[in-house]
Amino acid sequence: MQAAGAAPAKASGVRPTAEQMARQRERQSLELARTKVLRDLAAATHNRHREMLEAALKHLEDRIAELG
Repeated sequence: MQAAGAAPAKASGVRPTAEQMARQRERQSLELARTKVLRDLAAATHNRHREMLEAALKHLEDRIAELG
């Protein structure tokens, strides 16, 4: 599965730089972690656990936003 950001570079024949590829991998990793936290949050029953997951979710969303 390729991210939407990879398609234009491939279509134009321009290869992404190592830095762009690293950012893309980091973003994918953060998005996977976000998905897991959301799943865990939906199943969480204890308030303290929910608070921890909500803080983790905010952190992940902030990092994803930083990467653009």
